[in-house]
Amino acid sequence: MEPSSNLLKHTTSNPVVRALLDRFHDRVRQEVEAIGPSATLDVGCGEGFVLQALGPAAGEHVHACDLSEAAVAACRSAVPGVEAQVASATDLPYDDDQFDTVICLEVLEHLEDPAVAVRELARVSRGHLVLSVPWEPWFQLGNLARGKYLSRLGNHPEHIQRWSPGGFRRMLMGTGAVGPVQVHTSFPWTIAVTTPSA
Repeated sequence: MEPSSNLLKHTTSNPVVRALLDRFHDRVRQEVEAIGPSATLDVGCGEGFVLQALGPAAGEHVHACDLSEAAVAACRSAVPGVEAQVASATDLPYDDDQFDTVICLEVLEHLEDPAVAVRELARVSRGHLVLSVPWEPWFQLGNLARGKYLSRLGNHPEHIQRWSPGGFRRMLMGTGAVGPVQVHTSFPWTIAVTTPSA
């Protein structure tokens, strides 16, 4: 089952985690600013924290979706003007080529078949995809260091897929849905920027 994006349920008091999240958001914002979209879709938007971090960089027309009705309601409240709805990353209710930029952060690792979602993300984008997943094995080791999920050796119980940066690039390219993939890291996350294939 595809969960709500849970990256940013971070009312954390841990200063290290907070600093890592802030640095991650800064890197995502830099990537989106470089694209300069007018219409952005956030798939797996959670409560809207990523869109808040993006601010004006997301463009004039901002859409969002998530499986969780509660998350969608929170996103609507947190991000003025966002058009948010309940939807799955594997069956998006949007037109082909509708958005300049589609972002999907910390969602693909939860999916049984992430390639289906990647094809959907590419279908609705006329420009760029900005995607992120945990950078393994560092994400798992970081959890261990924090004393999280010890019985699973630090592996998050909802993470079905595990990728290194190179493995994530290979998975994306293997879908046939995207062009060249630029991979960046913001410890402990991998960020990929790509475009739909022609």
